[in-house]
Amino acid sequence: MAGATTYPEEAVADTAKYPDKIVLSKQALRDNGVFVGEAETSQDRTAIAAFKQLRTQVLAELDALNAHTVLVTGPTKGLGKSTVSINLAHSITLLTNHKAIVIDVDLRGSNMRSTLGTRTDYGSDRIGDNDFSLIRSSYYLGNNRLLVLPASRRLSNSSEVLMSGAARKNFELLGKAQDSCYAIYDAPPVLGCDDVAALIPYMDAAILVVEEGVTSRTEILESMKVLDKLPVIATVLNKSNDKKIQQYYY
Repeated sequence: MAGATTYPEEAVADTAKYPDKIVLSKQALRDNGVFVGEAETSQDRTAIAAFKQLRTQVLAELDALNAHTVLVTGPTKGLGKSTVSINLAHSITLLTNHKAIVIDVDLRGSNMRSTLGTRTDYGSDRIGDNDFSLIRSSYYLGNNRLLVLPASRRLSNSSEVLMSGAARKNFELLGKAQDSCYAIYDAPPVLGCDDVAALIPYMDAAILVVEEGVTSRTEILESMKVLDKLPVIATVLNKSNDKKIQQYYY
């Protein structure tokens, strides 16, 4: 039931239905690096433990900031930020009385639908609509404390949508809902577009995802400059081959 999460009434269209609990293929999710079920292999256990460690760090930092909203991004595309966002949010909901919502705001190059292995005809890409509905665009994943809002399409004018007056109003409404849960925003890459700059005013903190052997020091430094106004509360080293840094591995 939707009562598990508090929604601002203004964000819900009259014709909207409560979010569905979608049953997705656990194997498909696992193949895409999403672990929402029981661990089946030692690699699963390593990944789940890694995200629990990340969760502990992130929640401690957010509590210190009295904050609930996190932007997850990386310098460039293809670094695994969607997977990090979903796994982190799911790990948060494993704690009693903790709820989380993952919102796909990578509107130009969204990959969340393929990561989840599902299709949607209405999603977070409607954030720029005056009648945007949080409930219509979301569904439960894994349990009734985790909501996901994937985009249903890619937008070539994503920065204009994110900076529109309607989007500003809808982000403010989402902010009201986030008082009762942790919000993880799966954001676009920092470099190459101005979408992240448009999102920063609505965020409390950021997580930067980088990949071993792919992300350069220059890209990290340039990304940190863009994120200068946000506390970067974690840097995730993804796809590492070093067994000694399992806490940053999936």
